[in-house]
Amino acid sequence: MIEKGKCPICGKTNQCAITLGEEPSTCWCMTTKIPKNLLSNIPDEYRNISCVCRECVKNYDKRVCVVGSLNVDHILDVECFPRPGETIKAKSLNTFFGGKGGNQATACAKLGLSTSMLGTVGADSHGKRYIDHFKSIGVQTELINKSNISGQAFIQVDQNGENNIVTIGGANYDLSKKWIDDHLEEILEHDVFLFSLEIPPKVVIYLMEQLEKHHKLIILDPAPFANFNAKMLDFVDYITPNQTEYDSIKSLLSPNHHVIVKRGEKGSKYIHKEISINIPPYPVNVVDTVGAGDTFNAAFCFALIFNYTIEEALMTANIAGAIATTQSGAQTGMPTLRELLKIRFK
Repeated sequence: MIEKGKCPICGKTNQCAITLGEEPSTCWCMTTKIPKNLLSNIPDEYRNISCVCRECVKNYDKRVCVVGSLNVDHILDVECFPRPGETIKAKSLNTFFGGKGGNQATACAKLGLSTSMLGTVGADSHGKRYIDHFKSIGVQTELINKSNISGQAFIQVDQNGENNIVTIGGANYDLSKKWIDDHLEEILEHDVFLFSLEIPPKVVIYLMEQLEKHHKLIILDPAPFANFNAKMLDFVDYITPNQTEYDSIKSLLSPNHHVIVKRGEKGSKYIHKEISINIPPYPVNVVDTVGAGDTFNAAFCFALIFNYTIEEALMTANIAGAIATTQSGAQTGMPTLRELLKIRFK
């Protein structure tokens, strides 16, 4: 439970005169308009004992741009994965919006962040429905191009919640340097950039080069690892590999890199210079792990924007990623800010 006089977003002392029992007329919160969307995300039980601090109101204006893929996911629920040459029966087939970029943008928006998506959908019915979906949840779509056929993923999820995935990149690989150049002014209006690699690596590097010139914060999820290029390490502020990806790139990392290792049921780990911090997982009953890593990245991005300590950021990201595994589908179980805060301050 949040303590009296603490901000329900960041947990720090907010110096609010009202909640400290002092004269309220000169308190900053009486003269500052707190955005309705931010207030609506605060759990009801916190509203009468605490108010949002000045710094969090300021940080709420920061804008996130997610750069990555947009897929339609076709999910098969199976007892176990088939062996080579084996035919099995699926329990069910469901279709969801997905792609690492789309997942991260959805997770950011559900956490109340001002979020834009930069990517490419197909000039088809899948692409139209995806853009309509984004608009319905508040993701800005002006930086989404339309080309080719929509990317799609075919996912098997077994009885333990583990998954394997086969993707068709489609329109995702039509994202171009020209699209970046034509929209660079709008792109640079954002403060934090969240990258993944189901798009052309040369375009990722090109955009990172432009962003570094303007001192933008860059977070990279190096997945799928086949598209990773060591040149990307020259530009990132934080890199968030899973354990397998980290094992593959650790020889390329310098002590100055800020590394967040996603370790699934083992939690997460922060590595920087001589510092190594392990944060345990948040226990849940796992239904489907698809999208959990993307939710983790979005929550970590949220925590950076609101100036959490690295321990608080990893704990928050662990909770969000865990919640996302409790329902089927990459985006279905992603927590809202209200749901996340209730658990974080429990």
